[in-house]
Formats: sequence, C-alpha cells, structure tokens
Amino acid sequence: MALIEKINDLLARIEAFTPANAAEIEDFRVKILGRKGELNDILEEFKTVPSEEKRVLGQKINALKQAAQARINELKAT
Repeated sequence: MALIEKINDLLARIEAFTPANAAEIEDFRVKILGRKGELNDILEEFKTVPSEEKRVLGQKINALKQAAQARINELKAT
C-alpha cells in the first residue's frame, strides 16, 4: 500500500472512531500517536520518500496528526 493510501486510510479510521468509554479513547490515542503507533510507522516510511514528494506528503502527515489530536480531544470533552 502506498504511503498516501495509508495516510488516507488512517484519517478515515480516525474520523469514524466512536469509542464506548474513556479507556478506548486512550487505547486509540496510543495506537495512533504513541511511540510505536501507526503515525510513527508512517513517519518512518516517509523517510524513504523521494525528495520531490516530501512537501506534499509532509503536509498530509501534519494534517493527519492534527486531525488525530483534534478527534481525541473532541472525544475526551464529551
């Protein structure tokens, strides 16, 4: 799966995530944003991207991270 597809897939799962309780929110946060999380895997793969693709993919990765954090904050607030 191409990196852009992984980014889009993860973004879709973040937007669709509906936890049953606070523990699920924390588990989700660790799974996505933790040191061994999916975002970190994407960042590792990003290192191998050709220079001409880095700007666009880097922006998408930053937007993904912001969306993940915003969704987690939104869920914690409810």
